[in-house]
Amino acid sequence: MENQDKNANGNVNTNVEPPTQEYLQQLQEQALAATKDEDATFGEQIIREGLQTWPQLIDAELGKFKDKISKG
Repeated sequence: MENQDKNANGNVNTNVEPPTQEYLQQLQEQALAATKDEDATFGEQIIREGLQTWPQLIDAELGKFKDKISKG
């Protein structure tokens, strides 16, 4: 796609602040808590929805989540 960095019609927002470490930690905790009553895919969905604004972080945060549930 041409001009991907351009914020022409609001399609690509380059002025979004990154999430705080506290937000990421809370998201992980919510996802882990959800796995107590539901299966792991429910926790993954919480992370995906929570990081829609920052799609580049989804894979890394899902990796952390999967590591935590495999250990616990």
